Amino acid sequence: MAPDAVYRFRDEWLTRVVSKLPGVTADAIQNIRAEKKLYLSHALLRAHIIDLPGLTSAIKATYRVDYVEPTSASVDRVTLGLVPEKICRRHLMLPLRCHEETIDMAMANPVDVNALADVKSVTARRPIPFYCLPERLESLLEEFYKTDGAVYDILDRIEET
Repeated sequence: MAPDAVYRFRDEWLTRVVSKLPGVTADAIQNIRAEKKLYLSHALLRAHIIDLPGLTSAIKATYRVDYVEPTSASVDRVTLGLVPEKICRRHLMLPLRCHEETIDMAMANPVDVNALADVKSVTARRPIPFYCLPERLESLLEEFYKTDGAVYDILDRIEET
């Protein structure tokens, strides 16, 4: 990273949302950025600068996207197979349920048009995005793809060479 480059959170899209919340100052975001935290959402929650209901309400008010906290049992296994693991990991998302013309997606960035386009192209269904905390998604991805994780890493390395 160039010396003048600004560190970007993996959930950088949230800066617009949280900067409007009480208690979230430009200085607070800068301090978290200086610490090079991966996710702004988790840093703000852990520092008790915001709470989860406040965050999810702000996301809903700004983007009209609901919050979901999926469990292993709430993920439909057939639906899981519709979106390739590589796409899920690349965009940090997980398919939850499938309907006739739509597919519910838990996403760390529910406004990522490229992720939504990828889902639509592989499923031929319109994705319905739901916000999910990034660490929850990472945990579920590891759980569902644990045996495939090593293979995925090897394939990724082969593609880079």
